[in-house]
Amino acid sequence: MKSLSKTSTALTSIITLLGLYCSPFATAEQNQHQLTLLIKGYEESTGTTYLSLYDKAEHFNKMDGKSVANVQQRISGDTLRITFHDLNSGQYAVSLYHDANNNRELDRNMLGIPSEPYGFSNDAGAFGPAKFNKASFTLEADKTIVINLR
Repeated sequence: MKSLSKTSTALTSIITLLGLYCSPFATAEQNQHQLTLLIKGYEESTGTTYLSLYDKAEHFNKMDGKSVANVQQRISGDTLRITFHDLNSGQYAVSLYHDANNNRELDRNMLGIPSEPYGFSNDAGAFGPAKFNKASFTLEADKTIVINLR
């Protein structure tokens, strides 16, 4: 009987340790979310949209290569849908522009004002480039946001 008791205790210990070992992975999976962006207001169905997803204010709207994701998507209508998978919970912000003439830059007029459509999450940036705190949103579950081009 003693050996059965020792086996039972060992088995219980292994199951407990396995449960503790696996629980962080279960939590991590639960914190993975999907973000869908609906970008509306394309007046031309030519060109490419360049979009960046950020999770830190210090990198927002900077071309420092430290965004969470970058997307280049050809246009084929008046609305563009982009979906990101497996994002962690947290604060995010989006900036984008529609390069209608495919020269790979946001064209500006003589005053420096963009002459091609652009946009930010929360439709921020009505009077100049958006700041992270105005464009950011919290992702805690799957979410769809709409961005209207300016």
